[in-house]
Amino acid sequence: MNKRWLIPETLDTRSIDIEVSTTIITILMKRGYKTKEDIYNFLHPDVQTLHSPFLMRDMERAVEKVLKAVKNRKKILIYGDYDVDGVTGTSLLIRFLRQISANVCPYIPHRRKEGYGLSLEGIRYAKKHSVDLIITVDCGSGAVEIIEEVLRAGMDIVVTDHHSSNTNLPCSVPLLNPLFDDYPFKDLSGCGVVFKFTQGIAEKVGLSIRELFWELDLVALATVCDVVPLVGENRIFVKHGMRCIQKTKNKGVRALLAVSGLEGKEIDSYHLGFVLGPRINAQGRLKDAGIVVRLFTTDDEEEALKIAEKLSLENRKRIEIEKSIIEDAESVAERMKESYGYVINREDWHPGVIGIAASRIAERFYRPTVLISIADGVGKGSGRSVPEFHLYNALEECRDLFLSFGGHKFACGITIDPANIEEFKKRFNNIAKRELKEEDLVPKIEIDVDLPLSRINRNLIKELSLLAPYGASNPRPTFLSTGLQVVGYPSLLKNRHLKFNIREKDTVIKAIAFRNKRLADKVKTGSIVDIVYQPVENQYNNRENIELYIKDLKVVADL
Repeated sequence: MNKRWLIPETLDTRSIDIEVSTTIITILMKRGYKTKEDIYNFLHPDVQTLHSPFLMRDMERAVEKVLKAVKNRKKILIYGDYDVDGVTGTSLLIRFLRQISANVCPYIPHRRKEGYGLSLEGIRYAKKHSVDLIITVDCGSGAVEIIEEVLRAGMDIVVTDHHSSNTNLPCSVPLLNPLFDDYPFKDLSGCGVVFKFTQGIAEKVGLSIRELFWELDLVALATVCDVVPLVGENRIFVKHGMRCIQKTKNKGVRALLAVSGLEGKEIDSYHLGFVLGPRINAQGRLKDAGIVVRLFTTDDEEEALKIAEKLSLENRKRIEIEKSIIEDAESVAERMKESYGYVINREDWHPGVIGIAASRIAERFYRPTVLISIADGVGKGSGRSVPEFHLYNALEECRDLFLSFGGHKFACGITIDPANIEEFKKRFNNIAKRELKEEDLVPKIEIDVDLPLSRINRNLIKELSLLAPYGASNPRPTFLSTGLQVVGYPSLLKNRHLKFNIREKDTVIKAIAFRNKRLADKVKTGSIVDIVYQPVENQYNNRENIELYIKDLKVVADL
């Protein structure tokens, strides 16, 4: 698919006097960091600049409620979500509360049986086990009816969450959610909110904050995997959390590194999001995610290793299921290229995996996509969108067709009567056709800097490392170089990846276009090309080499 290159305007960097090159300053100015102070703080994220947890509106009340329950030996249940954010936040809170001698236990709902958020089944479990106080993690902001049921049952509750909601909880319920008050940073993950909560409790009881920082390994995992912006406090969490992972005190994290082949290696955000995260998520998608909390809270190394191996096994099963669903959905999508919005349904697709598959379809075809699995007379769907289309707003216009729905701009979940699916397909496509222009259906590449090839050197690679960790709102920088010549003989690796050399005057650098076999018919020896790429330094045979990862390429001329 052809892509539209968004070439940056030239910026005046002369007003910024700081110890990095104009290339780095240009990248950060383009991303909204306009002053010397802004740029310095971004390049040097410091735990000392974390905001006071008591800037959250209900933090004082929430801390007092928990400390009172601990003092009186009340039973506390931590009710978390089944994704990475939920299980890491639940684990962090349990680990911390055990340090202050709390009587605490976890509860993670089953994705297929209970669905997202607080459930009546979960509340019945709490009542059966004589729970006095429930603390939610990564859920609860909109669960008014369930929370009222909790209060009627004589239990107390504290809500920690980061999702938006249009409903108001009972006044007696402390709500820790940066979206609902004047807290300075709005983009915390659910686990990030929990960390602020533990920070507040630690300050009240005089515990060492330095010890608490060791729990940033879990916060970093959640922050990357929940795809919240890696700026502000999140950048601090991930930057320092990745260092904690290297020397982690958490036996479960250590076991997960071991089975993932990452033990002893330098960890970056890619490893969190695409190696460790999927292993954690697979358990919640296919089975019961409660075992992941056990992994991150156990002190038994042997048990941790057994659980980590089980997670890896489930992830391999998830990959096979996902591959089958994607192939199935792609075969349908290939016949829908005239549509602006895709709704694709099948009998008995695994509902825990269709969200990932929807993401792949939306990415490949660049259309908002909803995949629906029909089982036991009910359709369960997950959707993913493109930046130009607000998915949740589209669902609002179709709400009469759903049994339930929820989500945000980029992702959604629905349940629907199968009899309404065909009407949903028509409406969804019509809304997409109304909201999207033809040019919106072409994926875009944001280019950070137009750069001569001669400027790609080890000094630049070293400076670029200052911008990591990469992720949402802080992607790996992308460069443009034009008028380059292909030299040598382009070749295909594993019949999938095109590898070739590129030259500008006296500068020659290796380039590789991953999963881009189609370029092999265009890129020939002597071709003059413009390239959009990301420079990286790879180690091979004890030698470090700079390579360009090609994001897109245009052949200007053939010689």
